[in-house]
Amino acid sequence: MERRGVEKVVIDEPIKKLQSWDSMQQQKRELLFRKLHKLKKEKLKYALEAANAARKMAQAEIEAEITIDQLENPEIDFS
Repeated sequence: MERRGVEKVVIDEPIKKLQSWDSMQQQKRELLFRKLHKLKKEKLKYALEAANAARKMAQAEIEAEITIDQLENPEIDFS
């Protein structure tokens, strides 16, 4: 009977180490997934900011052209 108990301890130890290693790897995967998700959100945020800046610049350019046209041609109503 004692011998089986000894064998069980010898077998259980590598299993516990493997489970611990697997748990650690799972935590690493989850951490990397969260970091990747955060980076993707930041990338989308910056892309949206860039698109909004480009839209504002285009709007300002159009308004500037209208202002120049109004100055050059005061008889035309641009409103």
